[in-house]
Amino acid sequence: MDEENTNIRPIVFEREIIKQTHITLSFHKAIGIEPPIYVFMSFIGVKGRRIETDDAVASAFHNMGIDRDILLIPDVLFETYPSNLHDVAVLLKPAFDAVWNAAGWPGSSNYDKDGTWMPNR
Repeated sequence: MDEENTNIRPIVFEREIIKQTHITLSFHKAIGIEPPIYVFMSFIGVKGRRIETDDAVASAFHNMGIDRDILLIPDVLFETYPSNLHDVAVLLKPAFDAVWNAAGWPGSSNYDKDGTWMPNR
C-alpha cells in the first residue's frame, strides 16, 4: 500500500456517493423503474486504512484502521424516490456510519446530531 494512499477521505467519498446515487435514482425514475430500490456498497483493498479527519485528538482516539481487506456495507433501501441530495444523504447515513465503524469510529462525523449531512461545519 502506498504511503500517500493509506487514508480514506470521507468528505470526498461521501459527497461523491451521495451525488452519484441521486443521479442514478433520477435516471431510474425517468425510465420508469419503480421503488423499492436497494443500494449496496463494498470497499476492496481497505485493510489498515484509516479515516482522515481534521480532528487530531479524535483521530488518535478512534482511528484504529479497517481490520479487513473487503468491507461489505449493509444495503440501503429507498422505498420512494428522494426529492433532493439532502434526502439521499439522510438515507445513506447508516452506510457511511458502517464505514466509519469499521475504522473504529462511532459514526460519520460529517452529520449533525439530527442526521443532516454537514461536512463543512
